[in-house]
Amino acid sequence: MGIRFHGAAVIVPALTGIVARYGRPDPAALAASLSGPVIDGQVAGPLADAICDFMDGAHDRAAHSIVPRLERVLRDIAVGGGIVVVREPDGSKPGGTRTLGPILAELDGVLPDDWRRYFANLLTDELGINLRNRVAHGLIDEVTREDAALLVHAAVALSLFRPIHADQPGAVPNDSGDA
Repeated sequence: MGIRFHGAAVIVPALTGIVARYGRPDPAALAASLSGPVIDGQVAGPLADAICDFMDGAHDRAAHSIVPRLERVLRDIAVGGGIVVVREPDGSKPGGTRTLGPILAELDGVLPDDWRRYFANLLTDELGINLRNRVAHGLIDEVTREDAALLVHAAVALSLFRPIHADQPGAVPNDSGDA
């Protein structure tokens, strides 16, 4: 409930205010600001386009573009933290891509716990908001402005993180320790 309230009461008004005051951002400039140690240029460009879609009122399209890119970034963080994201075949047992929920659980100690729980609740927790699963599996007809704003928030928050490596446990969102 707290995340939903934050989306409606804080994130949507903040994003609306940014557009009202500064106008719609240039996608290339936005991509450059998202790109960094955790979000590479191949992800930053499409994320910037999706954020612009959000600002243009195309909330459903924005969400459907943001969700897989958030998953990629979180999987990249997991790989950097030494967490297995793909299981190789083992004899007659097939391999495959691990689902995001258990990967997020294993990010304990790699991401700050409050952020790890936020991403889990927002994206995969069956008792939480579960937007990754609801969007990716077509379980909602159209993503609301508030839900899309939460995904924009998650993307921007991830752009502030620095990479984690298996020999360097404990992430902080940036050098100042906050996001």
